Amino acid sequence: MFRVLQSTQNDDVKKVNRISYKKTYNGIIKVLDEQYISKMSCGIKDNLGWEEGDSAGVSKGTSLTLGRRDDDAVHEGMKDEEDVDYKVIYLLDYSFVQNQIDLIDQYDELSNCVILKSTHESIMAGPNRMAAFNKWNIIQDIIENRDYRHFFYFYDENHESTYFSEKEVEKYLCGRSKDFKNRLKALRALVFYNIHLREVLDEDHKVVLLTDSNLKQGLSGNSGYEELLSDEDGDINYGKLFAGQEAWSQINLNIMTTDEFISQQKDDNVLMDFTKKDLSDDFRDELKYTKALYPDHVDSSTLMLQIKQGQYFLGRLQVSRFDITEATIKINGITNDVLIRGKHNLNRGLNMDMCGIEILPEDQWEQKGNRVDAVVTDLLEKEMDVDVKQDSDSEEENEETLNIVEKINQSTKQPMGKVVGVIQGGANSKNQGTKTYAGSTIAYKDLLEEDKALFDHIDVECFEKNYRIFIPFDVRMEKVLIKSSRPEFLDDKRIVVKVDGWDAHLPYPYGHIVKIIGEMNDSKTESAVILHEFNIDTRPFSKKVLDCLPTKGDKWEIPEEEEAKRLDLRGLNICSIDPPGCKDIDDALHCITLPNGNFQVGVHIADVTHFVKPGAEIDKEAARRCTTVYLVEKRTDMLPGLLTENLCSLRSKVDRLAFSVIWEINSKTFEIVKVDYHKTIIRSVASLTYKDAQGMIEDEKDQSELTLGIRNLMKIAVNLRRRRNEAGALTLASPEVRFNLDRESLNPTDVALYQHVDTNFLVEEFMLLANVAVASKIVDSYPAYSVLRRHESPKVKELDEFKKLLAKFGFQINSESSKALAESLDSADRPADPLFNKVIRILVTRCMNQALYFNTADFEMADFHHYGLAAPLYTHFTSPIRRYADVLVHRLLAASLDLYSLPNQMTDKEKVSKQCNTMNRKNRMAALASRASSEFYTYKFFKDKENYVEEAMILKISPAGIHVIILKYGIEGLLENIVGEVEIQPDPENEKALINDEIEVRTFQHCKVKIVSQMIDYRRSMALKFIELL
Repeated sequence: MFRVLQSTQNDDVKKVNRISYKKTYNGIIKVLDEQYISKMSCGIKDNLGWEEGDSAGVSKGTSLTLGRRDDDAVHEGMKDEEDVDYKVIYLLDYSFVQNQIDLIDQYDELSNCVILKSTHESIMAGPNRMAAFNKWNIIQDIIENRDYRHFFYFYDENHESTYFSEKEVEKYLCGRSKDFKNRLKALRALVFYNIHLREVLDEDHKVVLLTDSNLKQGLSGNSGYEELLSDEDGDINYGKLFAGQEAWSQINLNIMTTDEFISQQKDDNVLMDFTKKDLSDDFRDELKYTKALYPDHVDSSTLMLQIKQGQYFLGRLQVSRFDITEATIKINGITNDVLIRGKHNLNRGLNMDMCGIEILPEDQWEQKGNRVDAVVTDLLEKEMDVDVKQDSDSEEENEETLNIVEKINQSTKQPMGKVVGVIQGGANSKNQGTKTYAGSTIAYKDLLEEDKALFDHIDVECFEKNYRIFIPFDVRMEKVLIKSSRPEFLDDKRIVVKVDGWDAHLPYPYGHIVKIIGEMNDSKTESAVILHEFNIDTRPFSKKVLDCLPTKGDKWEIPEEEEAKRLDLRGLNICSIDPPGCKDIDDALHCITLPNGNFQVGVHIADVTHFVKPGAEIDKEAARRCTTVYLVEKRTDMLPGLLTENLCSLRSKVDRLAFSVIWEINSKTFEIVKVDYHKTIIRSVASLTYKDAQGMIEDEKDQSELTLGIRNLMKIAVNLRRRRNEAGALTLASPEVRFNLDRESLNPTDVALYQHVDTNFLVEEFMLLANVAVASKIVDSYPAYSVLRRHESPKVKELDEFKKLLAKFGFQINSESSKALAESLDSADRPADPLFNKVIRILVTRCMNQALYFNTADFEMADFHHYGLAAPLYTHFTSPIRRYADVLVHRLLAASLDLYSLPNQMTDKEKVSKQCNTMNRKNRMAALASRASSEFYTYKFFKDKENYVEEAMILKISPAGIHVIILKYGIEGLLENIVGEVEIQPDPENEKALINDEIEVRTFQHCKVKIVSQMIDYRRSMALKFIELL
C-alpha cells in the first residue's frame, strides 16, 4: 500500500529485508538483503527556497527547480528562458534512459528531471558492461557537472513512500520481467511525486513520466488506470497497490512517450532525428525492399554454445584502413590472423565487433601476400569484456577445434573466414556498444554508380526524399543510413551518428543523429570532429571543479605558512626554455658553480599537487582527462586555465611553488655527486624560447650570470647525452611539422618541419635526468605502489622485416640489444643522401612497442626497463600541468620524503593499475588527435595550391603500390595508380616497381611528386602523383 509522506513523520531509519532473485546454474535462488528505509530527499525546491529535509539520507544532484532558473545556472546552450517550462518535473523511466540517452545528453531543454535508483541499478545490470557504464557516465555527468539541467537522483528503493515491502515483492514483482518491474517502480515514484507535489505546491505544477515503452498504451481506464492490459500484468490493481486512502480516480498521472514529448518542443522536426528508433518496419513499409543482401546471424546464445563446441571461433574484427571490405581477426591459439574478404563474408560485422567466425574450407585459403596491405589497427581501441566460459568437460567436443588450429598454424597459406554472428558491439547485437561516429551525409543522387547499384532492390524515390547516407570520418567504418525529417538540412554539415541496427535487406546499417557539429571545412568544426573521433573531453570545467581553485583567483599569493615549509630559491638565476607562445610552463632550470668548483643543477617543476588535492573534484576530473591535448590552433587542458596558465605556470618575475630536483655534478668528470629533492619557492628571471637561449649561448659578448649558467647546462647536457648513447639509448625520428596560421581566419600560411636547435636537446636531457632520479627514489620507498613508464623491446616481426629491407641495400642491422641497434643505425648512412638516415630512423620507430605507464605491483623488476632510453627505471615527473601521471608521481615523491602520507587510493593496486590503463589510452588518443589536426591543416595549406611539386623519398613497395614520404611537410602516402596516366606495377619481393612499363623505381630512391588536396566522400586526403625519378 502506498504511504503518503507527511511532514510530521519522524526521520528514524528502519531496517527491512529486501528480496531479489538470482539466476544460477542450479536454478533461481532467493536472495535476502538488509535494506535501510528512511525519509529521503525528494529534491523539490520552489522559487521560495523550500526544500524537503534529507537528514536521514543522502541526496545526489542539483535540487529540482519549480520557479525561474537561478541566474548563476544559465547555460549558453539553453534556449530563451520562456521556452522551458520549469513547473514540470520529468521522471525518466528505465526504457527512456536505456533507449534515448543521446537525447538526454544533447537536449539541454530536457531539465528538471528525476533519475530513480532502481533505473540506475537496472542499467548497470545490463549484459554489456561497457555500454552500461557509458550510459550511466552521461547521467552522472549531468547530475554532478551540469547544474543548469537540475537532474536529481532519487533513492526510490530506500524512500519510505516508494520502496516495495517484502510482501509486495513476493506478490507483485516475483517472477516478473525486468521491464515490468521497472515500469511498476516508475509508476510508484510517479504517484508519490504527484501526491507529494500537491501537498507543497499549487496546481500549476505537475510531474510527467517520460517513457520509451508501451506503458501508456498498457494502462486502461479513463480515470482509474486500474490495470495493465497484457496477460502478464492483468492481475495488478493499481488503485489498491498505490493509492491507499487516496481516491485513485483523483490522481492525475501524466505519462508521455518520447514521440509525444518531442512533438511539444519547438524544434520537434530536428529532435525527432536525435531519437533512437527501430526502423526495420519503416524500411520494410517505405522502401519496399525485395531481397536479402546478407545471411542471417546466428543468435548470440546459440553462437556462444557453438564456439564452446568448436564449431566457430571468437575474435575481434579489425577492418583494414585501406579496404573496408577486408578485415582480420586474431584468434587465441592461432599464430596467423584469419582474413575475411568481401562484404558478404563480413556479414554486417563492424570494426572492433566481437564476432563468431567460421573458418572456410582449406581450398578457399589464399597465398600469403595477396592482401592489399597490412591491416593497421589502433593499439588503444577499447577492448570490451566478453564472458566466455570454457567448459572443463568439453575436451571431446573441442577435438575438432584443436585439429583446425593445428592445421592453420602449420599451413603456409592465409586462412580465410566469414562472420556468422556478432556477440558484442555490433549493429544488431543485444550487447550493442555506445560508440558514436562523426562525419557527413551524402544524398543518393551523389553516390558513385557502384554504390547506387546496392539500392536496386528498394524504392529509390522514397529513399531520396527521407534518407541520407552518412559517411564516417573513420575509414574503417561502414556508411550509415539516416532517416531525417529534413534531410537537406544535413547537407554540408559535420554530424555525429550512432548505429542502431543493420537489416539484412539493406546495404548499410541504420542509425540516428546524436549531434550536429557545424559547417563542413570550418576550422572549428573540423577540430571538433577530430576531438570527438579520439574521445577527447571538451566539456567546460564544472562548478564543482572550479570551486576547488583558490578563491582569490589570479590574486592568489603564497601563504606565509607555506613559505615557512619550503626551500627558498628565489635568489637563483632560474629560467624556463620553451617553444614560442608557451603559456603552460611546467619546468625551469638553473646552474651555478659551487665553492668547491662543482656545478649545482636544479630542475624545478610546477607544484601542481599543492592545488590539486587527492580525491577532490579537480583531481577526479584530471584523472578522467589524463592529459592536455594539443591541436594545431588550440589546446584542451587537463586542468582549469587559472592553474595551467597562471598559478602553476612558472612564468618569469612572479613567485611560484615548485618541486625541485637538485644535483651536485663534478665539473670535470660530469659524474653526479649527490641528488636532493625539495618543495621550493622559485622566481624565474626569464621565460626564454629555444631560439632565445640558443642565441645567448652563441653570443660571445654575453657574459651574464644567466647566460653562463645556460652554457654550463649545455656542457653537462652534451655529456649526459653521450653517456646515454653509450649505454644504448636510441635516437629515433618522426615527422614533426609546425604551422603559421592567419590570426583571423586560422588558415595556414606556411607549413614546414619543426627545426630543432641545441637547446631543445639541453632541456630534454635534464628532463630525462630528473625523471630517472625520481623513478629511483619512489621505487626505493614504494616498490609495490609506484607509477613508472616501461618500454618493451621492439616487435620481432616488424623489426625482422626492417632488417631484411636494409640488408637488401647492404646494411646489416644488429638488434641483439638497444646499444647494438643504435650503433647499427649510426652506421647505416649514405653520405651523399642526408635524408636516408633520418628516414630509416622513422621506419625503425614503427617497429617499436608503445611506451606505457604501469603499476610496479603488476610486473617483475626485470620488466620495468625502458628499452628506448636504456634506463632500468623511468617515470614522468616533469609535466604535471599537462599529464596526470606526473601528478601521481609528485604524490609518491612527496610521500617518500615524508612530506605527506601517500593517499589511500594510491595504495589500492587495482585502482592504480586501472588509472595507468586509462592514462595509456588517453595519451594515445591525444597523440592521434594531434596528428589528425596536423593532417587537416596540411590539407588546408595545399587546398588552393595548383601544380605544387615537391621532392619525396620512396619508403617501401607493397602490393598496394609505392609508399612515399615528403619530409619537408611530413606527408606520407601512396602514389596514385591511375589507369592510362600513371600505371604502377609493384614488385614487393625485390623492393621495386615499374611505372608505365618503363620507369623502374626502388625503395629509398628520390622522386618528384605533385601534391593535391582532395575530398572524396567527404573524407580529406592528400593525392600524390608521380612526376619523375630524381
